[in-house]
Amino acid sequence: MHPSFNRIVHFLMVFIGSAQWLTGDFGSAGAAFGISLAFDPFNPAQAWSERPIIQKVWLIVLLGVTFGLLTYSIFGPNQK
Repeated sequence: MHPSFNRIVHFLMVFIGSAQWLTGDFGSAGAAFGISLAFDPFNPAQAWSERPIIQKVWLIVLLGVTFGLLTYSIFGPNQK
């Protein structure tokens, strides 16, 4: 895929996930953030060890938020 397409879809899914998170739909927000990770906004051909630290931080934080939201939606206080 074209890198600019990946970047557009990635940030669109992050935006959608953020909007869902703000409305309290934690499971859908986690899913949107997870889908955004499939569309690497940086150079997907670049090896992980060669990426700048800011790219690594962005992707790891997004992965952590994804796991956190999905875990909260499954085991949160509103679940029985």
